Amino acid sequence: MKKLLNLRLYKAKKIENEYLNIKALYNNNTYTFKIDGIKTIISDKIFTRENNEFKFTLDLINKEGLYLLKESDILFDIDVLKLSFKFTERNIILEYRLSSDEDDIKVEIEIEGDLNE
Repeated sequence: MKKLLNLRLYKAKKIENEYLNIKALYNNNTYTFKIDGIKTIISDKIFTRENNEFKFTLDLINKEGLYLLKESDILFDIDVLKLSFKFTERNIILEYRLSSDEDDIKVEIEIEGDLNE
């Protein structure tokens, strides 16, 4: 099923980017979409961002972060200092801070509804 999303990215509680009318695939409580060449997958268990150079995975259950540099095949464990997550029918709010970040990151996703194409 296809859904239409709006996404806002905050750093240090200030809006960094806003993306409107994102086309996403929805299957088994998981949303998959691409923004600026980066594939994002988010469910109630995992958050992943990936392109040709890297893959970042945030395990929302175990509060663990992994970062893979694809070219050199090096995998880094990243300490998750803060993690809060809310997943509802209309909104997804993910807020986290990694040991590698200076500021908190917040991702707000608003689910607009089904996309009939």
